Amino acid sequence: MTWNLNGKEFENVVHLPPQKRYEYFVKKVADWREVWSLWNDGWVLMGDKDGDEMVPVWPHALFAEASTVGEVAWL
Repeated sequence: MTWNLNGKEFENVVHLPPQKRYEYFVKKVADWREVWSLWNDGWVLMGDKDGDEMVPVWPHALFAEASTVGEVAWL
């Protein structure tokens, strides 16, 4: 079961620098032992500049959900 992520925590995390967001991710995943990803007739994948594919994951469903709307500045 996922923790109750409030709007203030969400906004604070979104505005953290990349290293701090990563540390937040690792802590939450370790604490709650779950990750969230996106499914659309298969797992949603991202690609890097070399063409390698990866599955993006987030520590809470709200972060994954937010990445589906508009431009996502933290990616």
